[in-house]
Amino acid sequence: MEGGALGAPIVVSMGDPAGIGPEIIVKAWNRIVSVSPAVVAGDVATMKRAADEFYKGLEVVEVKPGDPIEPYPGYVPVVQGDEPGRFEWGKPTDRTAMASLSYIDLAMIMVRLKRARAMVTCPVSKEKIRKAGARDFIGHTEFIAALLKVKRPVMCMVGERLKIALITTHVPLRDVPRLIGEEDIVEVVSICHRELKDKFRVEKPKIALSSLNPHAGEGGEIGDEEERIFKPAVKRLRSMGIDVEGPLPGDTVYYRAYMGEFDLVVSPYHDQALSPFKLIHFKDGVNVTLGLPIVRTSVDHGPAYDIAGKGIASEESLINAFIWAKILSS
Repeated sequence: MEGGALGAPIVVSMGDPAGIGPEIIVKAWNRIVSVSPAVVAGDVATMKRAADEFYKGLEVVEVKPGDPIEPYPGYVPVVQGDEPGRFEWGKPTDRTAMASLSYIDLAMIMVRLKRARAMVTCPVSKEKIRKAGARDFIGHTEFIAALLKVKRPVMCMVGERLKIALITTHVPLRDVPRLIGEEDIVEVVSICHRELKDKFRVEKPKIALSSLNPHAGEGGEIGDEEERIFKPAVKRLRSMGIDVEGPLPGDTVYYRAYMGEFDLVVSPYHDQALSPFKLIHFKDGVNVTLGLPIVRTSVDHGPAYDIAGKGIASEESLINAFIWAKILSS
């Protein structure tokens, strides 16, 4: 697997400067560096402001990519990306939105050049980035995949009790059926199988494929996608030596995975999978992008402009994203 050298730090992209990214970084910092050396790809001035307001005693220092990084508590090294200009917490501008893209790009380059071993991303706003001019921006996952020239990234949500992966991500529900073909299922499940073995160290992965329709279509009575597409895909996957079961009804498969029957559930669309996942892992869930030549994890929440600057944002998801980045890049 391509990626940063094991002795290199983990790089954290700052997210939208006007959101809660800077706040949760400074709150989490001393716990983060107890796990691994770390460096921030972001804006020095914004990080200093966040430290002054939310965690006094942190020293924020500008460094260059590749500078030696020591995991000292209270010391936050920052590689400077685009400056966001003047802004208020909770009030994003076009400049803060576009600056957040530069931090993702910078972090990804650092990993590719082995200046970092993995990247952890703080939240950005898809809507604000598109309105600021990057109209093709779908999300972190797709943006990073495009930069790395990866055609099929897989969005995977990870918690201690449940892991789920998506065939489609941020698309309208009405478009989901036409975006799922037999080849899509085979490709996503194959990637999940490989990544469970290579990164998660699962010797014999057992994967569940959730159905698209209620009750797995009831033999074609309430939707025929399971008969036409899902079952032939499962047959192909099994012939490839992949242990996959399905299509299984979406109203029971996540409970079965929660109880330990499966290592991961592959779901056809966003809310079917994210609803049970966030019910269980709302505070500690982590977004892991599978299928990339680098390790990338992310917090499982948005920039939360409504609470930005109030000092009440939770850093727990960031800490867990950092821990998973260390595990998966080891």
